[in-house]
Amino acid sequence: ALNSRINAARRAVGDDGKRQHMIRTYPRRGFRFVAAVENGPPPGGAATGKEGRSAAAKPSLAVLPFANLSGDPDQDYFAEGISEDITAALSRMRWLFVISRNSSFLYRDRQSAFADIARDLGVRYVLDGSIRKAGRQVRISGQLIDAASHRQIWAERYDGQLDDIFSLQDEITSGISAALNSEITLAEIERVRKVHPSNFDAWDHCLQGAAEMHKLAPEAYERALSEFDKALQIDPEIVPAHVGLAWCHALAALHGWTRSGGKALELSVRHAHQAIGHDAGDPRAHVALALAHFWVGEQDEAVAAALPAIRLDPNMPEAHGVLGNALAVSGKARQADEPLQRALLGSPRDPMRWFWYHGKANAAFALADYTKAQEWARTTTAHRPGWAFGHLIGAASAALSGNPEAAQIELKRLLHLIPHYSLKRLSHHPIWTHQPDIERLIEGLRLAGLEEG
Repeated sequence: ALNSRINAARRAVGDDGKRQHMIRTYPRRGFRFVAAVENGPPPGGAATGKEGRSAAAKPSLAVLPFANLSGDPDQDYFAEGISEDITAALSRMRWLFVISRNSSFLYRDRQSAFADIARDLGVRYVLDGSIRKAGRQVRISGQLIDAASHRQIWAERYDGQLDDIFSLQDEITSGISAALNSEITLAEIERVRKVHPSNFDAWDHCLQGAAEMHKLAPEAYERALSEFDKALQIDPEIVPAHVGLAWCHALAALHGWTRSGGKALELSVRHAHQAIGHDAGDPRAHVALALAHFWVGEQDEAVAAALPAIRLDPNMPEAHGVLGNALAVSGKARQADEPLQRALLGSPRDPMRWFWYHGKANAAFALADYTKAQEWARTTTAHRPGWAFGHLIGAASAALSGNPEAAQIELKRLLHLIPHYSLKRLSHHPIWTHQPDIERLIEGLRLAGLEEG
C-alpha cells in the first residue's frame, strides 16, 4: 500500500506521520518532501552514511567480507560465500536494515577502524569474521561490534569438516543469522535504556514495550501496553507494535490480568491480523498470528500460520518455537521436538527462550515422560518465574510420577501467581486441544490437591 511505503520512507529519514518534518501529507493531493537539502557532512557526526540513510530509524548492520586466514587464496571464494549468505539471511529480517553486499565488500582489504566503516556505511552494527582452513578442517569465527561504543556484543566460533562444503556453509549461515536475531534485539533494548523517553521514536517504544512484556508481571503488562500504544500513535503501521500487543493481550487473558479474558484474546487475534495487513512479507507478523491462534487453542491454525513465517525466514527461532509449541499440545508431541530444538539451538540468549522450554515440558508431558516434563518445567520457571503454566505442568507431572511433595510445592507456586485457579478453569484451558492430555492434566492436578472450583 502507498501509505506503508510513505511510512517506510519517513522512518528511513528519521521522520514520522505525526511530526512530518520531512515528508508532508497534503490531503486529497498527495505527499511532498519539504525538508531543506544541502551538501555537507552529517550534523554532529551522526552516523547517517554517505547516501543520507538514517541509522537511528531502525537497527542497521553491515556484514564485512570474512577474512581468509588459511594462506590459500583458493579459499577466498568460501570466505566470500559465507559473507554473502549471511547478508542474504539477515536481509530477510524486516526490522533490520542490512547494507548490500556490494557496499560492504568495498572493505575487503580494509584498513579502517570499525567506527569509521560504520560511519561511512551509515550503520550501527558491524559483523566481522574470519575463516581458517587446515586440511579438511575449517574454523569460522564471527563477532558483532556496536560501532558507536566499540563494544563486542557477540562472538562465536564454528568448527566443521569440508567434506560437504555447501552443507557446512548453510549450517554456519543459519547459526549466525539466528543468533544475531536475538543479540541485536538485546543490544537495542540496552541502547534504549540510555535514551531519554522524550527522544523515543516508534521503534524505541516497541523495544521498551518488549522489555516490559517479557517481565511477565501485571504492572509490567500495563507499561508494555502503554509503550506499544505510543509507538502506534507515532506510526500506526509499525509491525512490532501490533505483534507486541497481540502477545500482551493473550498473556493478560491467560494470567487473569484483565477482567475480560475473551475480549483480550479477540484483541490479540485482531492485532495479529493487522500486523499481516500492514506487511504480509514480514515473518514476525505471521508469528504473531500463529501465537494468537495458539493462545486461543486453535492449534491447526497456529501451525498453518507458522509455516509461512518459516518460508519467509527459515532461521527465525520464534517461528520454529511457536510451531513446536502448537504441535506439543495438539496430539502431535513427537513432531514438536525438532522445531523446538531448532529454536533453542538457534538463539541461545533469546528473551523468548522460556517459551521454547515450556514447549519441551508440554511435549514431554504429552508423551507421559513425567521426569523430563518436570525438568523442563523447572527450567522454564527458572528463566521466567512469573510463568504460572510452568508450575502447572510441574505440579501435574510430579503428582503423576508419585511425588506428592514436589507436586504440592509447584501447586502452591501456581496459586500464588493465579489465585483461585481450579480444575473447572483447567477444563476450559484455552491452549491444550488433545482431550486425553487434558484429562491427564486434570487427573494430575487433582492428585496434587487443586480444588474443583
